[in-house]
Amino acid sequence: MAHVQYEFRNKNMGLVYLVANMSLLDQLKLSRAEWVLVGVFAALFCVWLVRSCTADRSVQPCPDIEQVAAPSDQNSVVALAYAQVDSLKVRALPNLNAAVVDYLLLDESVRYSGERSARTQSIRLNGREQIEPWVKVTTRRDKSGWVFGGGLRFYTRD
Repeated sequence: MAHVQYEFRNKNMGLVYLVANMSLLDQLKLSRAEWVLVGVFAALFCVWLVRSCTADRSVQPCPDIEQVAAPSDQNSVVALAYAQVDSLKVRALPNLNAAVVDYLLLDESVRYSGERSARTQSIRLNGREQIEPWVKVTTRRDKSGWVFGGGLRFYTRD
């Protein structure tokens, strides 16, 4: 245990010695078991940080993506879609676990690329359960990614 000695002068009291007989652990009011827990969590955080920084972040091809024509009319092309939800996430791959590339504001427009996921997914948006595929879009900031189709309103250009 560290034994620290402080000294200071006071006009009325002369030379006063204050001996602090507390270790750093005592000063922070944590028991040894709590310090061990803090150390374990710090070590786990460091391991997680190193693994996340060195992880392979390359985008892998997704097998459930297909090229599709415009939804209803083969002569019309879907040019624009608008976000129906504020802060709609644009993701790197068509699933909820993929990295977020960008966010869309309510009524923000995006360009639809004509690609959609082969599988549909059920997601609750604005209090309603929606079953839709993911669609590939490009934002106004020129970021491409995947958006849940139920979060967009599509418009066709004739």
